[in-house]
Amino acid sequence: MNRRTLFSTALAVFALSTPLAAMADTVLRVGTFLAPVGVWHQPIQRFIDQVNARNAGITLELVADPSSVNPFQLGDAVSSGVIDIAYLSGSFYTNLVPEADALKNFNLPVQEVRANGALDLMDKIHRERMGTVFLGKIVDGIPLHIFTSRKPESYDLSGFDLRGTPLYRPMMNGQGANVVQMPGGEIYAALESGVIDGYGWPLWGLGDLGLLEVTNYRIEPGFSVLKLHCLRMRHGSKA
Repeated sequence: MNRRTLFSTALAVFALSTPLAAMADTVLRVGTFLAPVGVWHQPIQRFIDQVNARNAGITLELVADPSSVNPFQLGDAVSSGVIDIAYLSGSFYTNLVPEADALKNFNLPVQEVRANGALDLMDKIHRERMGTVFLGKIVDGIPLHIFTSRKPESYDLSGFDLRGTPLYRPMMNGQGANVVQMPGGEIYAALESGVIDGYGWPLWGLGDLGLLEVTNYRIEPGFSVLKLHCLRMRHGSKA
């Protein structure tokens, strides 16, 4: 499925999940887990632009990013109603929905995942666990790698401090590395100051964060794929 079709599908799910009575002159607050610039911001910005261009009584407004809400608290923010829509990876709210990480652990095309009921099941789990609607995936299948500032002599990463997330902490620990959890926007400063020796990150967006300046090596092969999605707060009770 191409990206345009994927955005159209997510938009359709959004519309169906919103009561018609709530659609008149409604401003919905959007939060993102990364700074609102660069390649990773383009999918959610396109989604916002597409919804707003319809003039259907709904306006999406970006109100939260890592400068105001820690990415690891974005799930709580949409669940509690501080924001209405969150754009993030499942790795950032496994404290609320551990099953969200399952989205990264398969490489099936989104059409097949939708057809076999996996996305419906994920929506059901999100509704039950955190009172949100799983709108769908809008970024899919970008491989992740370990990038380092100093040369790894082998796949044994003992002595390396690596930025990671709950998803790939076990893998990094299994290679001997110590894992430091932090938002993506803090990686540059942590590398420059020597707090970490490397990080897990997708192939996209290194230049947007300035990481090419402090990164010297990439470990092959990639170890997972990035899948980003949108969550929508439900109206009314979480029950």
